[in-house]
This record gives sequence, structure tokens and C-alpha cells, in this order.
Amino acid sequence: MKKYSLCHTEDSALLYVSFMKGVVVILVQDIKNCVKDILSEKANISIKDEAMYYKGLIDIGLNSLLFIKLLVNLEAELDIEFEEDLINSNYIGNLDQLISIVTDMVELNSKKEEESNVYRQSNDQNMGANNRGVSQIL
Repeated sequence: MKKYSLCHTEDSALLYVSFMKGVVVILVQDIKNCVKDILSEKANISIKDEAMYYKGLIDIGLNSLLFIKLLVNLEAELDIEFEEDLINSNYIGNLDQLISIVTDMVELNSKKEEESNVYRQSNDQNMGANNRGVSQIL
């Protein structure tokens, strides 16, 4: 299975999700494609049209075992982790709800990664200034 452009990017670390106009639409479509591919490859369920995202999970052939399989594959593919209460398939009624939850999780991860990168860059700059100060003293 291919990794999606929003997955596991080391340098950009999902920075393109950074709340620019229209980017969330791209993210949602990427996640839909990811869900569609996982369902096709791992559960033998084909998403034929947009209406299937709004049908009940059982109605599209996704039983509890296949639902867990979908979640596990989404975690691996998108570098996210579902909370235990979300794993209860009764909480998520259709694929549209799941995609909305996953989108929020990916956005949150990208914010955290962006904040981490800013913090890391700030520390690197401070370390560089400190090292220059030490070399001037010596």
C-alpha cells in the first residue's frame, strides 16, 4: 500500500496542513483516498460513490472486526493513534464521521509537529549563540 503525501513526511512534517485556505479540503480528500484504499485492499470493500461515506458501517459491509482492521491500518498509514473510546464502533456511525475524526487528529499532530520544529529551531539558534559567546570568551 502506498504511503500518502500527508503521511510520515520528515522535513515538512505535515506543515502544509498549517491552516492555509483550502488545505483542509485537500487533507480530507487524502484521508478519504486512504480509507478507500485500505477498505479495498484489506477488507475487500469497494467505495463506489460518495453516498457510501454516509451509510452505516454495517450497511457497507464493515463488521466490527473489519472496523478494527481499518483503524489499525489508518494508525499505521497516517501516524495517528485512536483513543480507546473511539475504537468502539458504535461511537462512529459512518465513514464520513470517521474521516472527520481522523482529519482532526492529523491536524492536531501537524500542529504539535510544527510547534516542536519551531521549538527545536529556537533551541538550535540559542545553542549557536551560546557557542559563539563561549568561543569569544576563550
